[in-house]
Amino acid sequence: MIDSVIFDMDGILFDTERVYAEAWRIVGKELSMNDIDASIRSCVGLNRNDSRQLLLRKYGQQFPYDQFINRLSDTFQAIIKKDGLPQKAGVAEILAFLRKRGFKIAMATSSGRQSAVSHLAEAGIAQYFQAVVTGDMITRGKPDPEIYLTACESIGSAPENCIAIEDSPNGIRSAHAAGLNVIMVPDLIEPTEVIEKLLFAKFKSLLEVKAFIEAL
Repeated sequence: MIDSVIFDMDGILFDTERVYAEAWRIVGKELSMNDIDASIRSCVGLNRNDSRQLLLRKYGQQFPYDQFINRLSDTFQAIIKKDGLPQKAGVAEILAFLRKRGFKIAMATSSGRQSAVSHLAEAGIAQYFQAVVTGDMITRGKPDPEIYLTACESIGSAPENCIAIEDSPNGIRSAHAAGLNVIMVPDLIEPTEVIEKLLFAKFKSLLEVKAFIEAL
């Protein structure tokens, strides 16, 4: 019996993947990084340690990762300050519905805790989440299942009783490997046939996910 829903953050609750992509392109141009769009896609869903290793493999061990990540953060924050934090359609509706129906609600995001807590507070939705598990709280990031297993443990739910809502291949692999029922709401990346086989369902928006859960 499904009793819990665990959300990814970027690309699911907030339309921040596009903001990050814009920031990546700005900083990538500054640092003369080639094939930047492929790098963006590869890093979606990864925590900082894993994205560091990926970029060092791609651009060489002398790649100034710390400089890159600091400039990326500053550029992202500048865009958010100018344009606001973009929230995905249906966030308020699905969270209110889940709480009314007694579902446990958690988050499993590769972003750092400071960023996650700040985003939830700014959006006024922090009160809905019984647990927030972030990339800096775990040893192995997505696609490893650790973050979803930790989230399930944090809310006292068995993985088979949880729905994970994800947008990235790395997140989907993580949740599926942990034994959750994975719903995909595609954002920047459409699923391959391999990813499609891992899904419980796929929808265009959180409003469609709400209707699906209501019908279960």
